[in-house]
Amino acid sequence: MSLQKAECTSCGSTLIVDNKLKAAICEYCGSAYIVEEAINKYYYNYNYNYNFTNNITADNVIVTGKGDAEKERLLKNAKTNEGLGEYGKAKQIYTLITDDYPGDYRGWLGLALLISKNNTKTDITKYEYDKVCDYMKKVFICVPSDKKDEIRRQWDDYKNKRSDNINRIKKELDDLINKEKHLTDLINIHMSKSEEYYKRLNGINKKGNDIKKTYGVFFGLIYLLFLSVIIFGIVKLFSGDWRFIVYGLIAIFGLFIIGSIYEKVSSGFINKKYVKYSSLRESESNKIDDLKQEKSILQDKIKTINNKYF
Repeated sequence: MSLQKAECTSCGSTLIVDNKLKAAICEYCGSAYIVEEAINKYYYNYNYNYNFTNNITADNVIVTGKGDAEKERLLKNAKTNEGLGEYGKAKQIYTLITDDYPGDYRGWLGLALLISKNNTKTDITKYEYDKVCDYMKKVFICVPSDKKDEIRRQWDDYKNKRSDNINRIKKELDDLINKEKHLTDLINIHMSKSEEYYKRLNGINKKGNDIKKTYGVFFGLIYLLFLSVIIFGIVKLFSGDWRFIVYGLIAIFGLFIIGSIYEKVSSGFINKKYVKYSSLRESESNKIDDLKQEKSILQDKIKTINNKYF
């Protein structure tokens, strides 16, 4: 894209257009115009020397002279757009001024003040601040001596304000970093607790297995004893002796009692402890997940601030 000054063929407003376009719309009156005609009209009206060919296009307009009146008009146009909040258009015009009149400090100063919003925006990014510093170096190379002290005073005042703001941002960043460290410590504490509960759960499982092994033999023998009584009772029943039927029924009831006691002894209180520590470990895991999420958000903020200002 190559930007070129032009004049609307309808309303006469000064425009900045891409000379590779064939046609465009005036941003002031909304009328359509032929780009090459608008460019030719602009240079013709401001008495610039230019070459015509039989098939003139925007690309072959050759400007050989530029006057102070045009420079002042561009500066006024840039200020107008800036006042209207059309910062993109103002930047284009200031850029044209620095291209056409690089020795005039006002083009460079205009670009610098656009970024700093007339020295009021102190939270600009590092990239933006570096651009402002670069523009201001060129300002002090070009500025007349009678204006240098005032511009220097304003520039130093802005730098001090931005420095104060950066120091405030650094303090906020330090607070965020300390908070991140605190979250890391909390995560480690809860992870230690979770690991402790995990070990206890393993211990409970091992203890449950040991109890089943220890009491399994004892209750197994009793179980076999009652089972033998039942079988003996059934045998006697078929032989016509009804006396042992009572012992058989008692033995059956005893089997249920023995099974219940064994279940209670071997796993009842074990299960209760297991549920307790499982719940505690799950609670710790949830806390760890919440803290990690909070830490991740905090890390993103820290990264954003670092990339933006430092």
